[in-house]
Amino acid sequence: MLKGMRILFVALIIFLLVTVFLKPNTALSAQPVDSEPDAINGHPVWDNVVVSILGMPNESEDLSELGVPQGYLGWDKATNQPLPDPTSHYGRVDVHDVLTLEKNATLDNSQLVFRSGYKQPANSGLDQAWLAEITAKAPTEVTFSVIQFQLPFDTNARLELEVEGVKFYNYIEGGGLYARVPTIAVAKIQSLADQQRVLYAGFIPSLGRLEDALRIKAQTEPEAIVHVTLQFFDVPDAAQIETVKDFMQIDSESLRPSFPILDGSLRAGDALALVELPYVRWLETAVVNSPGNLESVMGLGTDVLRDHNAGSDGTNINVGVIDTGIANPYHNDLPATRVSDQWEYYPNNDATANDTNNHGTHVAGTIGGESTGRLQGHGPDVDFLIYKLCCNASGTGFFVTDFQNALTRGANNAMHISNNSWGGGNGVYTTAAEIADRAVRGEYGSQYINMVIISHNDNALSRSPGTAKNAITVGAVKDGNWPNTTLSWSACSDTNWSPGVRVCFSNFGPLDIDGDNNTRVKPDVMAPGVRIRSTIPGNSYTEFDGTSMAAPGVSGALAAVLDHYDESNSWLLSWPETVKAMTLVNAVDVGGNTNLYGRGMVSAFDMSYFIPGITGGKRFWGNTIPATSDTWQATFDVPAGYEYVDVALTWPDPAGAAEVSNDLDVRLYSDSNCTNLVSSSTSFDDTVEFMHYTGSATAGTWCVKVTGYSLSTNNQTFGLATNAVLATPSVSISATVDDTIVFPSSFIYYYTTAYNSGNTAGGGYVRINEPAGFTVLGGRVYTDDGRSHYYTIDQTYESADGYKRIAVGELNGHGPRLVRWFIEVDSNIAPGNYNLLADAYYRDRGSLGFAINSSTTTVTVPTAVSPYLTIASGVGSNADLTWTDHAYNCLFNLHADNAPYFTPQAWNLIAGPYYGTTAYSHNNALGNPNQNWYYVVQASNCGTSTADSNDVGEFDYTITPGN
Repeated sequence: MLKGMRILFVALIIFLLVTVFLKPNTALSAQPVDSEPDAINGHPVWDNVVVSILGMPNESEDLSELGVPQGYLGWDKATNQPLPDPTSHYGRVDVHDVLTLEKNATLDNSQLVFRSGYKQPANSGLDQAWLAEITAKAPTEVTFSVIQFQLPFDTNARLELEVEGVKFYNYIEGGGLYARVPTIAVAKIQSLADQQRVLYAGFIPSLGRLEDALRIKAQTEPEAIVHVTLQFFDVPDAAQIETVKDFMQIDSESLRPSFPILDGSLRAGDALALVELPYVRWLETAVVNSPGNLESVMGLGTDVLRDHNAGSDGTNINVGVIDTGIANPYHNDLPATRVSDQWEYYPNNDATANDTNNHGTHVAGTIGGESTGRLQGHGPDVDFLIYKLCCNASGTGFFVTDFQNALTRGANNAMHISNNSWGGGNGVYTTAAEIADRAVRGEYGSQYINMVIISHNDNALSRSPGTAKNAITVGAVKDGNWPNTTLSWSACSDTNWSPGVRVCFSNFGPLDIDGDNNTRVKPDVMAPGVRIRSTIPGNSYTEFDGTSMAAPGVSGALAAVLDHYDESNSWLLSWPETVKAMTLVNAVDVGGNTNLYGRGMVSAFDMSYFIPGITGGKRFWGNTIPATSDTWQATFDVPAGYEYVDVALTWPDPAGAAEVSNDLDVRLYSDSNCTNLVSSSTSFDDTVEFMHYTGSATAGTWCVKVTGYSLSTNNQTFGLATNAVLATPSVSISATVDDTIVFPSSFIYYYTTAYNSGNTAGGGYVRINEPAGFTVLGGRVYTDDGRSHYYTIDQTYESADGYKRIAVGELNGHGPRLVRWFIEVDSNIAPGNYNLLADAYYRDRGSLGFAINSSTTTVTVPTAVSPYLTIASGVGSNADLTWTDHAYNCLFNLHADNAPYFTPQAWNLIAGPYYGTTAYSHNNALGNPNQNWYYVVQASNCGTSTADSNDVGEFDYTITPGN
């Protein structure tokens, strides 16, 4: 039962001692559906119930059950000399085993299914009307079209058309693409159609560009005013904007080249005409959204790390943001005191890197915004190095020379991490990628920099500089919750559900840059990248989509991890190759497809701790291989009962060549002498070797060996990390309500807590049912470090079976996830018992895992008992009043007034407060003819929790007259 005073209204109008009228009962007004206040009738967000369930906020954690992985440094980069490492020694090479990877895909192009749900059967050849119109235009004029390709998708056919000037946009299910086609490309399209590489080309059907619900409203209620969101294929020119204004009122615009949109309103009937404009990509009913940065922090487990180590907030970690600058005047979450250096390389070449684009400020906020609420970044105490490169007048975006200048300046200012949410050139190794490789190797001011770079957003091969061999390249997954609708970008359309699933625009691998059939994995890891809300200039916040939003989540998480190890293993600040190995070996595999997901989602908690009985064997090293055929080996302990053992080897390869110049391999042995080989990884063109061993070799002291297969330079440094998992994810859920007795027109809090007694699981979410008579209004999700965010139900996902779902991020063995659901009890609900059901789910290697249990909580709507309030004639002029408590031992106050509809608390208190008494005689109430009296009985402190003065839900509130 909702904690908070429920006022029970009764207005009894007494005319000449004879007639009694009853004012209808008034329940608590419904809470607004777009937000849940931080306090409801005096009930705070963090209450005793929440703390007792979660057991974490504002409490001192017992870390005795956690372990911190051990690190070993065997090489001094400053002196190029070895350091003592008791776990390792050198040897000579032995036989190599080569591992290969294959990728399969199955697609269906029997029909085109557009975003609106409109289905177009597969056609053949070029639409003749389309062909006649497009060929009548000038050679450089364009026509927005749909082109359907043969499946499996003929990537070369698309590339051939791009050479002819065709620009592609959203993917259409069934092998189609929206395209902007210049007349000069028609001949190539016809040629590809003759080869059956293109199946169809024609006009984009207007029904494919119009939300179906809006189409229905346009046909049935054409005069209705509707708030809408409009998307363009490209940034519209002034004339196109003026044409749009003929149909809609523009309230707000975001004409970003990658996603130009307008918000406004129109007559529903005008929607049909608006989508006939050729440059309009999509029109839909606008929705009200309130997303948050919460998902990024929870998704990567940074909140759990910070809860267990309050110092893991990025203190003394310098993070470079090579982007569009930073807000100036400074945002409250990004004050000037935290910007230790900045420079604008274009256009002004001065020391004020003012962000006029929003992008750089948004990125910085995700990395380390210091908000105390849900919009706090991963490392709220990092220091920023802000270098504005974007955007130059040449049309190339960034000058590569400025990129190198920025890294040089950053190195001179002790840059530890460089975030790069930009890129260009699919599947190629450019000068920008080479510069990134050099930065990891410490070639700029002898500062070894963790290069975090996006894979990019066009649903194609990862872009440079994300193709760099030595960088950590980041793709994007969905974070869940907001919004439960289809989103469109330049490359594709997708939804934001289910959490942990790759979003369609996120670029992928594997990369075979030199065409020799030897590949490397890109992206390396994933992070939430859809509807991420963060800082923008003007001291404001907004939500952006993209791998540009995923990469700063990783940068901020790494800053928190480096801060965590600042005392125990401070050498990690100069060993980005070891940081990368730790990142990969502790990543949470949500996708089960390395080409799309890399090694999985970053987990800051698992990089920093292990939980005995769940994980073990966690070690990491930094060392070197002197020359070709040299080997290095080390031992680590694999606990009994392990499920699998992961090993990650990474090294910073020399820059300049697309392929690997220094080739290292790794092998795993189930004994301490490196004789019983159980696994190996020996790729050619990847600077990552990864082993996932699931066999049955005997636990104990194992050996891992690194081999210099072919080194073009001596003393190749490397990072190595190991991780043994004893318990795979084992998620359970518990649930409770604040009161099991509920009443019509009331509100209840339903608390669900998801636990994981096994290894970390990503993409977690909780679902609950909605019994008849109950309405779920939303849910408040609590982070492990004491923050929260409320989601209205339309910001979450409702499954076809009626379950309500809220994403809760990473589920690990030391960070239960609490959701406080806000539920309304209907006014006409029938008495009886009702079951609230809760389940928990997560992503596990491409499959949907689920909790080992469901939780059922029964609530009861009691049968009404009457009379509740009786007015009798009494003796003489007195009015005798009685009411019923139903044994809840409530505290009562009786109010009275001569005028109706006043605020009850302001009425005259004529009796109370007192317990137990349920009767009162109002003196002289009936003494004056034509005198009206209005009475209110106010109840509080009902039930067993008399210490809580706000617990009043059990008092019955339906009042009937007595006489």
